[in-house]
Amino acid sequence: MERKEDLDKCARKLEKDIQNIGNYKSLYNKIQKLVASPAVKNEDFKKALLDALQSNCLETELRNTMFHWSRSEGPLQPKEKPPIADADLSYLKKAQVQWERRIQKSLNSMCNELNVPLARIRPNSEKEDLSDKWEELSTYDIDLSQYRPLYAPKDFLEVLFSVRDPSFRKQQNEPNWEFSHIQIRVKTLAELRSTYVELSEGAPLLGVNPNMASVGGFPSLEAERTHLGEQVLKSNQSLLSQEFLKLGSPIALRGQLWSLVLGSIVKANDIEYYKELKGIVSQYDIMVDKLIIKV
Repeated sequence: MERKEDLDKCARKLEKDIQNIGNYKSLYNKIQKLVASPAVKNEDFKKALLDALQSNCLETELRNTMFHWSRSEGPLQPKEKPPIADADLSYLKKAQVQWERRIQKSLNSMCNELNVPLARIRPNSEKEDLSDKWEELSTYDIDLSQYRPLYAPKDFLEVLFSVRDPSFRKQQNEPNWEFSHIQIRVKTLAELRSTYVELSEGAPLLGVNPNMASVGGFPSLEAERTHLGEQVLKSNQSLLSQEFLKLGSPIALRGQLWSLVLGSIVKANDIEYYKELKGIVSQYDIMVDKLIIKV
């Protein structure tokens, strides 16, 4: 009985999370149209629907959607892990707050010196100019000669060197490594071997051991990986792309493979969101934008 309740709870969570995914409405409409089409018969409805999903490439889209959801949300029932005493990182948070205050003070000081606001409504003339040069912002001509950096690299380095873990105690005769006084738990060698199984077993890794002999009659490891990568792209499966990338990808295919893994394919809702962000940039002139342009 308890297991059934857990399954029902997981199912409700999964249903709610899927409805919040960006491509949910589009995918839902496609499946509705498919169910109502002659391709799906009432007789043996389940088999007919699965066959129709596969023939219309919707099965792959469903699998990819679930893959991206699982990457962002994690498992519905995470495995129990032995309790680990978390390190007290409050000193790092304190250093961060102090640094942010220093940046804000420097930013406000420069605004007062130049007599410019942190943000303002952009005049119509500037909106038109920005819109005309939107595709080539490098030619957007604004005078930034009076704008100075908010801090020098040396200042930031000094802040990093000043961070100290109050509980850190240097062992006798221990070398004085920089940043060794910041205690952050990292994976042990055994945990790294468990996480990166393929690497620990000596599998050929493109970019590390390219001279390693290939299989299947390919002239080089890169040629072999290129052939396999092209097959993976044809499958259009995110999970398969993730597994392929573990052993390295040819440069020519890397962008497409990572786009598939991350789900960064541009869709209609992405275009609308981009237009919304573009409208905000056109409407508001922000001081920080000028500093970024100058960099």
